[in-house]
Amino acid sequence: MVFISLLYEEYSIWKGVHFIDRLNKIKAEGICDPVSLQISLTNLCNNNCFYCYVSEQNKLKESLDTDVVLRLLNEAKKMNVKSVEITGGGEPTLHRDFDIIVRKINELELELGLVTNGFHIVPEDLNFATWVRISIDSFNSETYKRIRKADMPDLKPIEVLCRNSKVAVGASCVITPYNYTSLYEFAKTAKEIGFKNVWFKPVKINGSSKIIDGYKEVCLKQFEDTMNLVDDNFKVFYPSFNGNRGANNNKCFRRCIQQHLSAFVWSNGDLYPCCSLQGFKDMCIGNINRNSFIEQWNNRKIIEPNECFLRCFWEEKNIFLNYIMLDNPPHVNFV
Repeated sequence: MVFISLLYEEYSIWKGVHFIDRLNKIKAEGICDPVSLQISLTNLCNNNCFYCYVSEQNKLKESLDTDVVLRLLNEAKKMNVKSVEITGGGEPTLHRDFDIIVRKINELELELGLVTNGFHIVPEDLNFATWVRISIDSFNSETYKRIRKADMPDLKPIEVLCRNSKVAVGASCVITPYNYTSLYEFAKTAKEIGFKNVWFKPVKINGSSKIIDGYKEVCLKQFEDTMNLVDDNFKVFYPSFNGNRGANNNKCFRRCIQQHLSAFVWSNGDLYPCCSLQGFKDMCIGNINRNSFIEQWNNRKIIEPNECFLRCFWEEKNIFLNYIMLDNPPHVNFV
């Protein structure tokens, strides 16, 4: 598992304690409304990253219809969804009505998170966002081009957005054979530009991060060095490289609770109870082009842990959620 170094912060596995009402509804009814909604607006992309896990799907050049997205957002508001994350597949800002969709999210008073490569950032459109994460991998133009097969974006609009104290703008770096020696420099440059955090994660090819096995010690030394950059205005999140708690797809929890708390809509309209399941048709629970989000969410089949064939990205979170949902945990009063 990719274990984030600062568990008490943005990537905390313990966020579920703030939604006891929803957890109680799961206990009583077996289902609840999601807290967050992830939307892949399009699989169009102006980068061509060598590690892209959806490169085949991106060839389809699909985008969600704007009216469908607006209807989805209205339904999400009715379900008391708290936040919307606009993410990939492709590059979401390439959706022809990206600005209209973002304005709608603001009008509905939903929190916004955005994952983008930064090429089409308009700071004024995003001044209400809770966070924006720029997928950039390197601030060296040659290295960037080797990894992402594109020229670097103009950093000036990103710098303007970074100066907005209300928006947490982060830079993400996929660790590859092309940039693993410059991770400290990446973090240092990000801080100088004004990013509020950096997030390192190992590259995966066909679901495996073995490609960087020989570089782990070099990476870990740099992660230690980046801690000297951390202060009240700058954070560093990095993997421990410890691997998953469970072997292969064996799960260390009885129930998948995360599937109730976050919904994912793909760029073809397919609806999933987890972003990791996108593209696996057997795990698709509907399509927002055909029926309402509310109806399909409330009538979906619940996935049992042994039915999910993937290593669980949310494993630690699920273990914790299973514990806090116990009615009478063993020795609970011995604190």
